[in-house]
Amino acid sequence: MTLNTLFRVLVATVAPAFLAAALFAPVAWADEGPVAVRAVAQYPSVAQGGKLVIAVEMDHKEHYHTWPAKEVKLPESIEEFAIRTEIGFPKGKDEPAMPSWIVLDGVQYPVAKSGKVADPTGAKPTVEVPLYSGKAVSFMRLEVKPDAPLGMQTFGVVVSFQSCNEETCTAPQDVTIVVGVRVVAKGTTELGAANEKSLFEKYDATKWGAGAPPGISVKPVENSVPPPPSTSRSNALILFLFGAIGGFVLNLTPCVLPVIPIKVLTLSKHAGSKGRALILGIWMALGVVSFWTLAGIPMAFVSASLDPSRFIFGIWWVTLSISLIIAIMGMGIMGLFTITLPQSVYTVDAKADSPGGSFLFGVLTAVLGLPCFGFVVGGLLAGASTLPWYAIMAVFVGMGVGMAAPYLVLAVYPQLLRFIPRTGPASELVKQVMGLLLLAAAAYFATAGIKAVLSDFPYVEGSIAWWAVAFFVAVACVWMVARTFQIAKSLWPKVFFPFLAIIMVLGIGVFAQGKFRDDRDNYLALRSAMKSAGPASGTVPSGVWLPYTPELFAAVRDSGRSVFLDFTADWCINCKALKSLLLVQNPVLARLKSSDIVLMEVDCTSTRASGWDLLKHLGRTGVPTWVVYGPGKDAQPVVLDLTTPTHQTILDALDRAAVPATGSPVTSSR
Repeated sequence: MTLNTLFRVLVATVAPAFLAAALFAPVAWADEGPVAVRAVAQYPSVAQGGKLVIAVEMDHKEHYHTWPAKEVKLPESIEEFAIRTEIGFPKGKDEPAMPSWIVLDGVQYPVAKSGKVADPTGAKPTVEVPLYSGKAVSFMRLEVKPDAPLGMQTFGVVVSFQSCNEETCTAPQDVTIVVGVRVVAKGTTELGAANEKSLFEKYDATKWGAGAPPGISVKPVENSVPPPPSTSRSNALILFLFGAIGGFVLNLTPCVLPVIPIKVLTLSKHAGSKGRALILGIWMALGVVSFWTLAGIPMAFVSASLDPSRFIFGIWWVTLSISLIIAIMGMGIMGLFTITLPQSVYTVDAKADSPGGSFLFGVLTAVLGLPCFGFVVGGLLAGASTLPWYAIMAVFVGMGVGMAAPYLVLAVYPQLLRFIPRTGPASELVKQVMGLLLLAAAAYFATAGIKAVLSDFPYVEGSIAWWAVAFFVAVACVWMVARTFQIAKSLWPKVFFPFLAIIMVLGIGVFAQGKFRDDRDNYLALRSAMKSAGPASGTVPSGVWLPYTPELFAAVRDSGRSVFLDFTADWCINCKALKSLLLVQNPVLARLKSSDIVLMEVDCTSTRASGWDLLKHLGRTGVPTWVVYGPGKDAQPVVLDLTTPTHQTILDALDRAAVPATGSPVTSSR
C-alpha cells in the first residue's frame, strides 16, 4: 500500500468514526409501519415576535393511505370508523406540552386525493373517498412570543393517524417528532437559508392569521382532484446541459489534453476517409458516453431505492460523510495526492480500426483520464446521491456527451487539431478551479449535516466547534505520521511522532467529550427542572443554568431571589475555561446548588445580544464577567474580580452579596 493510499484510507475511515464515537445516532424520522413522518422548520432561525412554519410530511408506502383531517367530508358509512389525521402538540403526562413561547395559529392540511378503500356496507368491494397518500405535507403555523427565550429551542410535534390499505387498517398511531429551531433577537432579519424550499411550495402564506382555531385548516379542501404532476423532470435537460459543459471542460485537464491529438490521429489513420472517420468517431464517442453512463447507474439505483431527504439529509453522519468524501476529492484534484491506475490498464491494446475496436478505444480514453478527473467522479457520486435517479443519469450522460463531442468533431476534421492548446498553467488552473468547486459542494453538505446535529442534539451547540478542531487535529496527526515514515531515516522519529499524534488526538478528544458531556447534562437537567418548575407552572428553577432574557431577569429580581450572571460568548475560550475550572466544580458547585439562587448564562456572542446592554449598565465592557445579586429587590450587584479567580473568590463574593448557603425555593412569576 502506497503512502497516498494509506492517507486516503485513514482520513476516510478514522475521521468519520472519530466524530461518530462522540455523538449518538439520531432518529430524524419516525418510521413505524406503512407511514414515515418527519417535521421540518421552514427556516433554521426565528425572531422573537416572528412567525414560524413547520412542514409535517407523511410518506405513505405504496397502496397505503391515511384518513384526511376532520374538515374533509367522508361518507357516513366511512365516517363511523375513520380515525382522522390530526397534528398538534404532546398531551401526555410524560411528554412536554406546547411551549409557552409559541402560539399555534392553525394547521394547513394537504389537499385530499381520491383513493379506494374497502366498502363497509358490502355493496361494492371498494369505494372511492378523499384520502392522504404518497407524500402528504401539512403546515403548522406558529407565532413566537416577543419574550421567547433566545438560543436553540426544541419542542415536540405529535402526528395522530391511522394507516390502511384496501383490505386492512393498522392500529392508530401518535408519533412525536422533535423539532429544533434557534430563537434570535426581535427584529433580526437574517434567519439563515430556507430548509428544503420544495417542501414548502404548497404552503399558502396568504391565509395566515385568518382566525382559524388550532388544528383546523384554512386552505380549501373541497376539491379532491390530485395536484398536477411535478415538473421537476424538465430540469433534467438543464442538468444534462451543465453536465455536458463539465464533460467538455474535463478535456482541458493535464491528463487528457495531451493525448487528444494522439487519439484523434490514431482514429483518422485507421479510418482512411472522412465518412469512415465519422462512423468510427461515433463508436468512439459511444464508448466515452458508456463509461460515464455506467459510472452513474449505481448511484441512480441507490437514489431510486432510498429517499435522499430521509436517508441522506435526515441522518447527520451520512451527510457529514458525504461532505468528507467530496472534500477529499477536491483536495485530491488540487494536488494533495494522486490516483495511480494499475500498469495493466496502460498495456491494453484497443485498435480503432473497427466499430468494436473504436468503442473500446473510447472507453479506454475515458479510463486513462481518471488520474485527473477521477476526483470529479468521486465527488459527483457522493453529491448526486441526493438527486432523483433521472437527474443523476442526466448529469452523467451529459458529462459523457460533453467529453466525447470534441473527439467526434476532430475525427472528421483532424485539421482542427492545430487549435488545441498545449498543457501548462492553464490546464492546472482548470484542475484547481474544479477542486475549489468540489470544496464548495462539500461545504454545503457539511452545513446541512451540522444543522441536523444541532436539530437532533441541541446541547451539542457548545462543543461542536471543539469537535471540528478535534477532527482537523486528527487529520493533521495522520498526515504527520504518514510523512514521518516516508522521510525519516532513523528509528526515533518513527516512534516519537506517532506517540505525539496519539497524545494530541486523545487530548483534544477528551476535552471535546468533556465539554459535550457537561452541555448534555446541563441541558437534560434544565429540561427536567422545567417540567416541575418552568414557565408552565409559573416558577423559575434554581441549580441549573438558564438562558438570560431581560424579561426573565426582571421577573426574578422582582421576586427578591438571588441571581448569578455568567456573561460569556461562544468565541471566548477564557469564559469556557474559567467556568469549567471554577463554577462547575466543588465547593462552588455545592454552594450554588444549596442556595436558592437563579443561575443565568448571558450570551454575548453577537454584538446585538441583549446581554451587552446589561453589561454596560454594570460598567463592564468585556467577557468573561461574573456578577452576583443578593436577595431582595434593591440588592446591589457584586462584580467578581476575574484577574486571578479562585474558588474562594467566588465564595467570598456570594457572602458579600448575602446569598444564603441554604434556602427554600421561591416562586417567581414569568
